Amino acid sequence: MTILDLRTLLLVLVLVSFGCAALCVVLSRVSNRRGSLSALAWAECLLGAGFALVAVRGASPDVLTYIVANLLIVAGYGGHWLSLRRLTGQIFPWGWALPVLVAVAGLQIWLTYLLPSLPGRIILISLVCAGIAGLIVWDAIRCRTVTRMLIVPHAVFAAMMLSRVWLAVTMPDPATQPFLSSGPVQQGYFLGILLAQLWMAQAMLWSIGMDWYREVAGAVAARDQAEQSRRITDSRLSGLMALDAACIVFLDPETRVVEASPSFCRLLGVGSSRDLAGETLLPYTVEEDRERVALLHRALTEGQIGSYRVRKTLRTAQDAVVRVDMTVGPLSGNILPGDRAKGFVAFCQPLTENAMAEA
Repeated sequence: MTILDLRTLLLVLVLVSFGCAALCVVLSRVSNRRGSLSALAWAECLLGAGFALVAVRGASPDVLTYIVANLLIVAGYGGHWLSLRRLTGQIFPWGWALPVLVAVAGLQIWLTYLLPSLPGRIILISLVCAGIAGLIVWDAIRCRTVTRMLIVPHAVFAAMMLSRVWLAVTMPDPATQPFLSSGPVQQGYFLGILLAQLWMAQAMLWSIGMDWYREVAGAVAARDQAEQSRRITDSRLSGLMALDAACIVFLDPETRVVEASPSFCRLLGVGSSRDLAGETLLPYTVEEDRERVALLHRALTEGQIGSYRVRKTLRTAQDAVVRVDMTVGPLSGNILPGDRAKGFVAFCQPLTENAMAEA
């Protein structure tokens, strides 16, 4: 008693394989694993092409079709191994894997034409496929990422390949071999491979979904942390600007005043920070200090120094003079040579008569 005709089951398997390939292509557009998913899509296409050859040629494929189908399937699962290695950040062992696959292809062709034993060919190709699936399972077990979900489908495929070897040994009649008849054993064989493909499709979806969730959660957490840091910084600056003794002024990259503390405004004899906004401090600096301060500030903007401290004389709006100790630094922290700061902050401290005498 059969559940589905073998050709129908093979066509379903072909659709699932190409569906997995299409899924990989779509996911590669939105994932940061584009290269690995593209390799997996090509591997699924090779598998689908191998199964399609058998489905189209019917229950008795010719020798050439048999060779090409088997080689496509081997190449497909070799592509699975390559993509899994890329997904887990490992290097694919081209040095020995490629020569082994080429040797297997040559041995397959040799067995087909010089030793036309169908059970022998089936045993060879099945052992190779089972070996590749075993390597994939071993690599997936060693990794600590969500790609471990690929253990199950490839373990199932390895089991199916080993059962194919068992069938070739116990039932050497070609009419009873997989790919060549529509009995319950062969249907179970292909049904197992179909379930493995479906499992792999959902594993890929889950893997990419988890990657996307972690990226979104990380971005949200980083944004919340940045917002919290900004609020803390704003709170600290507001408290510092409110201090009666804090003479602080924020400058833009062109050294124009953005905001000044009330103490600094009183020092210059202006009413509020709005009266200084958009102006430079050059008009409030006496002429004999302007050239020296300009040289220091040019060195700061060009990244030659990290900050500078200077004692200079300011002329207030009432034409009085005030001697101050001013420290100026970039808001962006340490800047590299050639970089421009995003702005500057200056701390001023009026000098007492004793401090001026010491200077």
